[in-house]
Amino acid sequence: MTHRTGRTHSLASLFAVLIAGAWGAIIVLLGALSCTAAFADTTVVSISGTDTGRTFDGIGALSAGASSRLLVDYPAKQRNEILDYLFKPNFGAALQINKVEIGGDCNSTDGSEPSHMHSPTDQNYHRGYEWSLMVESKKRNPNEKLYALEWGAPGWINPEHNDVWTSDNVTYILNWLKHAKSDYGLTIDAIGGWNERGYSKPWYESFRQALDSNGFNAIKLVGDDSFRWDVAKDMSTDHAFASSVDIIGQHYPDVSPNVMHDDKWKAALASGKTIWLSEMGSAGYNAGAAKLARTFNDAYIDARATADINWSTIWSVYKGLPYATCGLMLADEPWSGHYVVGKSIWAVAHTTQFAQPGWQYLDGACGFFGGAVGNGSFVTLKSPNNVDYSVIAETTDAKMPQSASFHVSGGLSMGSLHVWRTDLSSNDSKDWFVRQSDLTRVNGNFTVTLDPHCVYSITTTTGQQKGKTTPPPSRQIRLPYRENFASYATGSTPRLFSDQMGTFEVAPVPNGSKGKCLRQVVSQQPVLWSAIGDPSTVMGDPSWSDYQVTSDVFLEQPGYVDLVGRMQSISGGNSQNINGYHLRITDAGNWSLIRKVGEKDIVLASGTAPFSTNAWHNVTLRFSDNLITGLIDKNVVVKDFADDGYSHGLVGYEVGKWQNADFRNLVVTAVPSHARPKLHVASAVASSSNDGYGPENAIDGDSSTMWHTEFDTAPAALPQSVTLNAGTAQTVAGLTYLPRQDGQQNGTITSYQIETSVDGTRFTQAAAGQWADDDTLKVARFAPVLARYVRLTALAGHGGYASAAEIDLLGRPAP
Repeated sequence: MTHRTGRTHSLASLFAVLIAGAWGAIIVLLGALSCTAAFADTTVVSISGTDTGRTFDGIGALSAGASSRLLVDYPAKQRNEILDYLFKPNFGAALQINKVEIGGDCNSTDGSEPSHMHSPTDQNYHRGYEWSLMVESKKRNPNEKLYALEWGAPGWINPEHNDVWTSDNVTYILNWLKHAKSDYGLTIDAIGGWNERGYSKPWYESFRQALDSNGFNAIKLVGDDSFRWDVAKDMSTDHAFASSVDIIGQHYPDVSPNVMHDDKWKAALASGKTIWLSEMGSAGYNAGAAKLARTFNDAYIDARATADINWSTIWSVYKGLPYATCGLMLADEPWSGHYVVGKSIWAVAHTTQFAQPGWQYLDGACGFFGGAVGNGSFVTLKSPNNVDYSVIAETTDAKMPQSASFHVSGGLSMGSLHVWRTDLSSNDSKDWFVRQSDLTRVNGNFTVTLDPHCVYSITTTTGQQKGKTTPPPSRQIRLPYRENFASYATGSTPRLFSDQMGTFEVAPVPNGSKGKCLRQVVSQQPVLWSAIGDPSTVMGDPSWSDYQVTSDVFLEQPGYVDLVGRMQSISGGNSQNINGYHLRITDAGNWSLIRKVGEKDIVLASGTAPFSTNAWHNVTLRFSDNLITGLIDKNVVVKDFADDGYSHGLVGYEVGKWQNADFRNLVVTAVPSHARPKLHVASAVASSSNDGYGPENAIDGDSSTMWHTEFDTAPAALPQSVTLNAGTAQTVAGLTYLPRQDGQQNGTITSYQIETSVDGTRFTQAAAGQWADDDTLKVARFAPVLARYVRLTALAGHGGYASAAEIDLLGRPAP
C-alpha cells in the first residue's frame, strides 16, 4: 500500500525557478470555486522540451486470482462494451499493459485458474479465460504490451518442494509462450518468475538463456514481482543475475519521498534498469480512484517507476469473495449483463488518453504543489515528436485549491491547451472525465488554479473521449436453474462455475455412459501460492436464499464429496475454503451436515447411508429460512435442522484432496419460505454515534451507510446500544444485523443482548449471544413477543466499537 507523508521537497530540487514577468496574468479557474475559498501559494513550473527524464512504459492492469472469471460469461454485447472501457484507445481506461496469470490449478486469491498442462503429458491451450482477454485487448489496441506471470503451478513441476525453481517449469512456461503465438497470434512482451514468492538467481539465469535460445530474446524478464526491492540489492553484486533481468518489478512498494532513503531502491536506480510497479492498487473501483491518481504520479516522482499495473483489471467475481470490488470496474452479473463503470476507469484515463508508451517524462516539470506531498502532484510528459506534451495533475489530498504557473519552452507546442477534469469527491458520473474550456496563454505561459480532490489532464493533443453505454439493470438468476454440461466442449469450464481450488472441467461421463459431466481433474497437490484447501467450485446467485439444490455425484476413489449450499466465503484472505453448508458423504457411507467457517468444519448432524465409489448417487440440500434438509439417493437423512449460520449464498461442489469426482444434472429450484417477515421501523436512537454515522443509517435500507459509535473525539466504550421504534406495538420474533459492508471490520458486533419493551421504559431480555467477526448477515430469533421498542446492545465489537449497516426486526414466522 502506498504510504503518504507530509514530507516536503525543496522547490529548487523539483522545479526550475522562473524569472518573474508579465506571464501569469491569466488565471483560468477549472471548475466552480467559492469566492471565499483560500488559495495556496502559486507553484512555479518550467516545462522545457530540452529537459531529460525516463521513458514512459504505460499504465496497465492485472487479471489474476480469478478476478476476471465471470467476464467471459457475459452476453456478447455487454462483454464488448466492458472490454472497450478497459482497452479501447480514447474511450475509457485505454490500458496500455495487459498482465495475466498463467493458470496453475490452485487458488491464487479469489479462485483457481486452470493450467495448460495438468500433467507432463497433458497439453490444452484452450482452458481458462486469459487467452480470450489477451486476444480481445490486442484487437482493440495492437500496440498494447502483454505480460504474464505464475502464481501457482501443477504439482509435477516440483513434486519435492513447494516452489517453481525447476527446469520442468522453464519448459512449462516455454510451452505456454509458444502456444500463445501459434494458437492465438500473441507475442508476449514481458514475463516474470513466481508472484510474490521471491526468486532464485540460478533459475532466472537459466530461464533467460532458454528464452533466448528458443527465439524469445525480445521478451523482457521481470525480477521479481515481489516486495521491498530485495532483488535490486542482489543484482548489484551479481553480474550474471543482473544481466538476466530486464525490468525491476515490485509490488506495492513505498513510493513516498521515504523511498529515497532506502538502500535497496538506490541500488535499483543505480542499476539503470527499467523500474515498474508491477502490481499496485488493490482498491475498489470507486474508492480506489484517488489512490490510483496519486500513485501514477508519485511512482515516477519519487521512485522513477515508468509503468504501473493495477490489481485487478476488472472485478468480475462473485459477491462475498475476498477483496470485493478491487478492480477498475464491476462486472459480477453475467446472467443480467449488468456492470458498473466507476471512477477508477477515469482516473486511469487521465494518464492513458494523454500519454503513450514511448513518451518521455520531463523531470523538471514533475513534482508536488508547493513542494508538499499533501498538496497534490503533477507530472509532464513529452511526445516523441518533441512538440506535443501533457500535464497530469492530482489534488486528491489537498485541503484548498492549488495554483500553478507554467512556462513552456524548448520547442514545445504553443498551440491550444485542452483540459479534462474529474471530481473524485463526487459520486455523480457527470463530474468524471469532463472536457473543460481550453486554456489561454500569455507569452507562451499559463496559470491554473486546481480544485481539491480532483485529477486534471492538460494537453496539446486531441482525440480524447468519454465512452458512454447503457448497462442493463441488475436482476437475480431466475429459478429453476438446470445444468447437464452437455453443450460444452471436453476440457472447458462451464458457464458461471468458478473454481476455488483445483480444476473442474467438462468430461465424458465415466464408465462409458453417454453424456458429459463436470470432473475435478487435479490428482496431485499443485505448487501452492496460498494456503491449501479442498478442490471446490461454486456457481449461482449470491442472493439465493430459500432453495433446493440437487445433483448426481460420482466418487472415483476412496474419499469424500460435498454438495454445498448458501456458500459465503470468508472476508479477507483467500477463498480456498468455501464457507457455507456442506452435505458430505464418504465412500464408506458416512455423511455429515457441516457449517464450514474458514478452515473450521462445524458438524451439525451426522449418520450413515448406503454409498459406494464408481457409482452415481443423488444428493440434495434444501433451505427454507433457518431450516435445512438433506437427502441422499432420495432418502431424507436430516430434516428441518435449525441453524442461523448462513441465510443465502451460492451452490457448489467440494472434493477431498486430491481426489477425482464427477457431477451431473445440477438443478436449483425455489422452495416456499418459512421466513419471518420484516417489520416496519419508524425511527432509531443510539446511546453513542459519530457525526455522520447516526442510527438512522441502520434503518435506511442502504447497506453502504452505517451507524457507528463515536470515534472522532473520545471513543465511546462498550457496551453501547441502538433502540428501534416500530411505531406501534407489534409481534416481534427476531432481529437481523448486517455489519458494515465497506471491507472494514471496526465495530462488527461480536457479543450482543436484545431487549424488548412496549413503553420504551421497562425492557425485558429476549436474546443474547455471540456473532462471528465478519461482514455476513447475522440473525437472532426469539419467542414472539409484543413490543414497540427493541434494543440491540453491543457487549463486544471489533476494535472496541459498535457499528451496523442495517438492523431489521422480524415478525412471527409464516405458517
